[in-house]
Amino acid sequence: MFLFLVGSVVLLAYVYGGYLLILRVLVAVRGPRAVRKADIQPTLSLVISAYNEAAVIRKKIENGLALVYPADRLEIAVVSDASDDGTDEIVGEFAAQGVKLFRQPVRRGKTSGLNAVVPQLVGEIVVFSDANAMYSSDALLKLARNFADPDVGCVTGEARYVPGDGTADAGER
Repeated sequence: MFLFLVGSVVLLAYVYGGYLLILRVLVAVRGPRAVRKADIQPTLSLVISAYNEAAVIRKKIENGLALVYPADRLEIAVVSDASDDGTDEIVGEFAAQGVKLFRQPVRRGKTSGLNAVVPQLVGEIVVFSDANAMYSSDALLKLARNFADPDVGCVTGEARYVPGDGTADAGER
C-alpha cells in the first residue's frame, strides 16, 4: 500500500512539474535549437470539427476563405459529428467555393470523425481547428513556414480568447 501511495505521488509530481523540468534541463544541456523557416506554401488542409455549431460555422468558414493562402493550395473541410441544428446546411452553402462537408451520420465524437476524414484529405499539412477558433489572416502562412525545416513534424499556434465575443464556450476561456 505504501509503494502505491509513493508511486501515485511521484506520478502526480511528474505530470504537474516533472515533465516540464526534464524538458528544461534537456534544453539547458543541449542548448536551444532554432527552427529553420522559409516562405513555403505546401498544399494545406484546414479541417474544422463541428457538432451543432450553427451559431459560428458561417463565420468560421468565411474566416477560412479569407485567410491569406493560395486558394489552389488550400482545402477546407468540415467534419460534422451528426449535427442536427442546421450546421450541415450552412456548410453546404459554401460547396461552390470548394468547402467540403464530411458528415458522420451517428455521433461518434471528434476523434472518430478526424480519423475517418484525414486519410481523404489532399494537403501535405493538416491544420485542425474548432468551429469557434478564428484565425489571423496570415496564420496559415506563419504555420507553414516552420515546415521548411525537415526536422519539424508539427506546429501549434497560440489561442487567445476575446472576452465576451461569444465564440468560445465558458469552459474554454
